[in-house]
Amino acid sequence: MKIATLLLYFFLMLTLFFLSCNPDKDKRVSYTEPKNSTTDNSVLFFKNVRSLDYDKKDEPKLKREIYVHEDASKDTLKPVLNLTIVYLWNKDKAYIITDPNKYIEDFFNETKNDTLKIRWKNPKTKAQGTLFYMAGHVDTQYEFATKLYNSILDGYEFYMLPNEIPMLATHEERETFRITMMDYYRLVGVFK
Repeated sequence: MKIATLLLYFFLMLTLFFLSCNPDKDKRVSYTEPKNSTTDNSVLFFKNVRSLDYDKKDEPKLKREIYVHEDASKDTLKPVLNLTIVYLWNKDKAYIITDPNKYIEDFFNETKNDTLKIRWKNPKTKAQGTLFYMAGHVDTQYEFATKLYNSILDGYEFYMLPNEIPMLATHEERETFRITMMDYYRLVGVFK
């Protein structure tokens, strides 16, 4: 009995070691090469380790599972972009979907606009540019989410245009976005 306990303890310590040593934490990702294929190993890791941090919704008729990080913001008084991981288990595919909250949806309805413009600013160099979000094809979703992910790693600030309303302004919002993207990248083999 003691050997089994020691082996379990060793396995847990080894798992914690590998999870804490994450060489991909600061790695930039190419947005021009969308990835969506999963492997048995990546799905096993996601379901047994990472999915514990997600709220899961099963949709057996559509042969898919939907995962939203448990720390995703539910705020409706400011612009929020949450992420959803959609796993199509019958096709060995997964997709990242950007979900605008009610605040952004109301903005779309009021302005009769379907494109969200987000100003990014580099606080160190004062450089700035604009990212464009438009709901659509999964490759477009991947491209936008990856650009935003890389910009978070670069420490950029984000503002919803035209009124320069801060977005992804809290550490928790940024971390939830970053972690969800990392989990997705592991699931589709961008990160090993």
